[in-house]
Amino acid sequence: ARGHLSAARSAPRAAGRRVGAAAVARPLQARAAAALSSLLLALSSTAGGGGEATAAEPPVFVGEYDDPSHPGCERRIERAGPCRGSRRRCGLAVYGADPVPIAPGAKCEAGQPVTPWRLEASYDPAAPGSLDINFDPIDEVKQGPVEGEWTGEGLQLPNGLWTKK
Repeated sequence: ARGHLSAARSAPRAAGRRVGAAAVARPLQARAAAALSSLLLALSSTAGGGGEATAAEPPVFVGEYDDPSHPGCERRIERAGPCRGSRRRCGLAVYGADPVPIAPGAKCEAGQPVTPWRLEASYDPAAPGSLDINFDPIDEVKQGPVEGEWTGEGLQLPNGLWTKK
């Protein structure tokens, strides 16, 4: 068996003692896992050719708006949790208030009563310029979610443009 070294003799030495193969493999595995994690993170943030929103970026819709249908009334969109589902929809919350009594074109004025509301909305990060808002909880028509499109200055909805403040 001359010329063949035993596993114990060929194992690397650390601080004057022999180190087993498993002890050598662990740091290598940890470095490989960290490198793979960094690579996957970089790939996921660039997937979609640059047009896709990432989880770290707030969607363009987040912010406060002016609504010409109800001047002076609160209109605000915020994130509402992580992206979910097989279709990868991301949740948004739409907050607002309408004057009492509500009427087309009615304004919200300081000191006057308003009815606050919260609606659910969603968007697909692969198509970050479009979102769906469900107005059914506050709308008598009950038409289901309506689509809004980002115009560069605001959110175009079927009943008008909400201009971002």
